Amino acid sequence: MYLIADKFPLQSFKDVKEFWIEKFNFLYTDTDFKEKLIGSTNEEFIVLVTRRIEKQHNLESERRNTEVLIEFVDKFSENTNHDVAKWQSGSISKKEVIKNLDIRLKHLTNFIQHSGFGNIDKSE
Repeated sequence: MYLIADKFPLQSFKDVKEFWIEKFNFLYTDTDFKEKLIGSTNEEFIVLVTRRIEKQHNLESERRNTEVLIEFVDKFSENTNHDVAKWQSGSISKKEVIKNLDIRLKHLTNFIQHSGFGNIDKSE
């Protein structure tokens, strides 16, 4: 015990526990998940925790991608309205409006494809 305390102070154990509780709170609050851990071997425990962390990561990524998509569409609409107003005032040509719209549509399409919105989720 002396060697452990010398190399890895007990305060560090507390810090590690606090880190897990702060960053991975979903592992502690999901009672169904905690019940699955009861009686698991070390290997099963690692697999279950890893899968739960991956699931949470995927949920948070999907949530963030949705927020970004909404912001993207809002900005897309705002920029398109701005271009149309400039065209109506004679500042830019209709051809420029269409070119800008095409560029924004390509960016939107690329985002949708790379963020997973273009994929069908069979669980829904």
